[in-house]
Amino acid sequence: MKHSHVISLFITLLATLLLSGCFSGSSDVASALVSTDNMQLIDSQTVYPNPQDTADKEDRVYYTVEVYQDKDNTILVQADSNFKLFEKTQYTVDFDQVLTKADVSIRWTTLMGSTEATQDDELAIADISLSHGGTVFSEKKINFVTKAIDIVVDGIEKNS
Repeated sequence: MKHSHVISLFITLLATLLLSGCFSGSSDVASALVSTDNMQLIDSQTVYPNPQDTADKEDRVYYTVEVYQDKDNTILVQADSNFKLFEKTQYTVDFDQVLTKADVSIRWTTLMGSTEATQDDELAIADISLSHGGTVFSEKKINFVTKAIDIVVDGIEKNS
């Protein structure tokens, strides 16, 4: 199957799933998350995966990554989106020094690895790099569309 056919199939299946309302947020996820109330926000970035989307900002899909630090210097990275197939996620990194915004790098890429989004290759991955004194001590990628890809792959495998 050609690359463009796979992308078209993916988009069609994803749109069908979203429009059918088959998926809804899980309230159990929210209860398992660490509260950021007593943490300091170090950096926050929000992107819109498809820059060609002409819908009002309130109606567009967004991806957000926030980096917090608590009084014990533990770092919490939190990812959120209004994309129905993404559940808010967090991870922590133990650290012994105060982090600054200059120590945080969030690089957004498409599934194909480009930093430039197109209508056929939207932003989907946040590469979060934490450093101090020029030395990277944590690097992790968050894929905002993994669940959607898994659903499409499962559908293709079942129909093969």
